[in-house]
Amino acid sequence: MPIYCEILQLVLPKTIVETKYKGGLEQFKQDYHWGKVVDHEDAELISVASMENSFATPQGLHYNEESKTSLDFVIVARYGTPALSWEVDWCETNKVFVWHNDCKLSSYRKMMEVCALTVNQIEQIRIETGVSPLKDIF
Repeated sequence: MPIYCEILQLVLPKTIVETKYKGGLEQFKQDYHWGKVVDHEDAELISVASMENSFATPQGLHYNEESKTSLDFVIVARYGTPALSWEVDWCETNKVFVWHNDCKLSSYRKMMEVCALTVNQIEQIRIETGVSPLKDIF
């Protein structure tokens, strides 16, 4: 399922974290103090948000110093151009959400429906339900 794009976030496939990060997903969450309102996860991805580009390369994960790229993670900048710090073959973004290429088609379609809402429609849903369609429906 797609995850909401914050201003700047480190995004990783959970399978990579589980197989390459020492201690797996639980240790990653502890090390990155994961759980803030701006941190997100879905079935395939986990993200850690920051207001500045100060992410340390997660231990055990691939990072090429020369090309300044990784196969294992990407930094997504909601207002950056391009939004992905480098190309990866496992995720995409529309600058509102980021999703793994293996996300369920139904989740992708729901995300596209949300992206088609007007600001007035989003606010009306929030008022009526107490839920933000951008952050809380997934």
